[in-house]
Amino acid sequence: MSHCLFTMCRWMADQIVFTEDRFANVENQLEDITTEPGIHACIQVEKSHCPILFVAGEDDINIPSVFHANKAIDRMKAHGKTNYTLLKYPGTGHLIEPPYTPHCGFYFHGAFRVYVYAGGEPKGHATAQEDSWSKILGFLRKNIDRPEARSKL
Repeated sequence: MSHCLFTMCRWMADQIVFTEDRFANVENQLEDITTEPGIHACIQVEKSHCPILFVAGEDDINIPSVFHANKAIDRMKAHGKTNYTLLKYPGTGHLIEPPYTPHCGFYFHGAFRVYVYAGGEPKGHATAQEDSWSKILGFLRKNIDRPEARSKL
């Protein structure tokens, strides 16, 4: 399962916008990883033989997760891969956690030591958490929790 589609992508820190409350809005503040030189930060999903589950919020203001999931899927398709599933949710921000956890429109980023906006709205986020959780568990049961799957690890 892959939520984050890149590993070593650089933030453009000089372009981060701070609110009066000192919350960071990092929307569109990552280097472009779809072209050079940022493409080297991408996980090479097109080389994967295992199933990949992308879970993305359409209102993720932290990372354009649906955009990046679709870019990864395009790379997989170009290499004849069909071992992916995309779950995308409207009204859902960056932190899609297990169901019944409260929606957090922002979170504390430990590395940068700032509060960062995550996006989403409570109703859409709750719906996504409930729906994605059962699908994530089903994905794991199907692809990992079987003797033949474990032997491939």
